[in-house]
Amino acid sequence: MGYRSVFNRASVATAVITLLSAVPVHGAPRITIQHYHNPAHGEAWTDWIKQQIKRFEQQNPDIKVELIVPSSAVGADQFLTLIASGTEIDVSELVLRIGASVASQGAFLDLRPFLTKSATLSLDNYVPVARRAITRPDGSIWGVPVDLYVVPTHYHAEMFANGGLPSPATLEKEWNFDAALTAAKRLTMDRNGDGVIDQWGTQTGFTLWVYRNAFENRGAKFFDRDIEPTRSLLNTPPVVEALRWVADLHIVHNVADIQSSAYSGAFPTGRYAWSLGTGPNTAKLLAQANANFAWGVALPIGGVKQGAYTAVNSLQIPKTSKDPEAAWRWIEFLLSSEDSWASFIQNTMRLPANVKFMSLWLKVVRSLTNAPEGADNYVKAAMHPENYLDILSPHYARFEQLSTPIINDVLRGRRNPAAALEELHQQMTALLNSTR
Repeated sequence: MGYRSVFNRASVATAVITLLSAVPVHGAPRITIQHYHNPAHGEAWTDWIKQQIKRFEQQNPDIKVELIVPSSAVGADQFLTLIASGTEIDVSELVLRIGASVASQGAFLDLRPFLTKSATLSLDNYVPVARRAITRPDGSIWGVPVDLYVVPTHYHAEMFANGGLPSPATLEKEWNFDAALTAAKRLTMDRNGDGVIDQWGTQTGFTLWVYRNAFENRGAKFFDRDIEPTRSLLNTPPVVEALRWVADLHIVHNVADIQSSAYSGAFPTGRYAWSLGTGPNTAKLLAQANANFAWGVALPIGGVKQGAYTAVNSLQIPKTSKDPEAAWRWIEFLLSSEDSWASFIQNTMRLPANVKFMSLWLKVVRSLTNAPEGADNYVKAAMHPENYLDILSPHYARFEQLSTPIINDVLRGRRNPAAALEELHQQMTALLNSTR
């Protein structure tokens, strides 16, 4: 009897101690929020999040942040299944294409009420393309922007100087499709005379960002709108003309390396005069490749417009969040603190979507050993009102799957641009009509 009594008292004491350890000083129960991390953002982003969790919990003892790190990035359908299954997620960081697809299916909270009452976050401080990216056609806002992957022109400054050509940055608005083609022709060459081209005007042709400005900046839109499009414009004359210009780089002029990487791996090799395949992380890519050639940044190739392809990462709150207010406090902390942004920039070298912190990023870029000339053109490109986004639709993956082999056949001269685009138009029209 006495032993049991002592045991009970000890148990109660232990329970009280355990309970008190979970209760903040001011007495409220501690809230736990689940942050669903996107491993596709890379280790540097992960390190930033982990650092900020420690700081946030020190300053907000009533909230604990648990980081959920999946083994790989998930698609929209996988994420929707995840939250429908009851997995607790309070904050997510899905990339733009995936996040927009999830948002179009009504799975995120509309953040307008939170932004309206926030003393630290306002979309007025964000560049126009960032605001567009997270706004649905009905006006609801499904995310708060974090950073921008804006794609300006990157150029090999030594090639332009040796070729007696003004740099794209010097040309400014005169850096247009004619100037880009002229430069590519002049700077494509066989430097050692072995019959193999080893210096190219530019890299290979088609993804939905590399060379897409050949369409967008001519006013050649793929669809009636980028966000939740309803109608294909793929077979219209401006789109056909733009695709023919891209194909002619390969077929007629032979100034684009069809074998090159279509993304960020090409420019750091030092073989290309100008590139539309990299973003604000280019300095980091060059350092990783031990590339030390002089380089620069200019606005994208211009026509009737001079916008840049821009991807926008953001933070979201799923409708299934058990404590949206606590989730919002965590988002505010991440995206409004100068200390948090300094850590973000130092860790990731990514360009903030918030104009207030762009100068901090630019200062870091200019301090690099092999800093680009015209670094301020990153910011000018990011703020340009004519920037364009991914095709933000649940059908994006299908569009990419259908378009890539068709367009690559055009680039290799196997198909006529008009016929290829007509086929793609018919396929996308059927897909869009099927979901109305």
